[in-house]
Amino acid sequence: LVRMIKKNDRQKDLQITQETIRDVLGSKRTLGMNDKGNKEAVPGQAMALAVRGSIGSCIAIQCVEDPYQDPKIEVSGLMMGSCLESLSDAMSYVRRTLKHELPNLHISFRDPSIEKDGASAGLAMYMAIMSCLLKKDLGDCAFTGTIDAFGNIGLVGVSEKLSAAERENLNRVYIPQENYDQLKEDDLLDRYQVEIVPVSHVSQLNKEFFGLEVS
Repeated sequence: LVRMIKKNDRQKDLQITQETIRDVLGSKRTLGMNDKGNKEAVPGQAMALAVRGSIGSCIAIQCVEDPYQDPKIEVSGLMMGSCLESLSDAMSYVRRTLKHELPNLHISFRDPSIEKDGASAGLAMYMAIMSCLLKKDLGDCAFTGTIDAFGNIGLVGVSEKLSAAERENLNRVYIPQENYDQLKEDDLLDRYQVEIVPVSHVSQLNKEFFGLEVS
């Protein structure tokens, strides 16, 4: 913008509009560390919502069976700290849901150059694994929320994440019930142009997406 001002007559005002900003920044782009992976919904892919700094983003979590790999579970995408702990809880509940041991799985966070920490992707990781094993895609939606050893979905930050989902034109976002109640109390549900669905336990999603009645 400074360079543009210098090119113009200093005696004239430069009006900054959306077109001005677009000329400066170039082609339209999505803010944040978005990496939506496979563009079509496929079994084994779930969209997670994240925050980097103060900017929300959509990142695909992909899970595939790999009978040739060693070790049994392999992860990639710079998953660290509580993100890995959350993956352990998700896998534990998947085993109890399906009532059998898991096959060899490769679980990958896209945007592999960025470190992933925090527990808020627990729900999305659970859904990616279930989608892979049951061979059912999840459609055009995203998930955010922690998951514990009993399958409960816990509170996370959502405002920037909902903005990211809206920016990416997702149809539906599943968030923790506590977050939904807070948005409703603050009269913020209509602020976002995306359907917001509250969930408190993964059994609700097992029924909706996979037709399972287990709890």
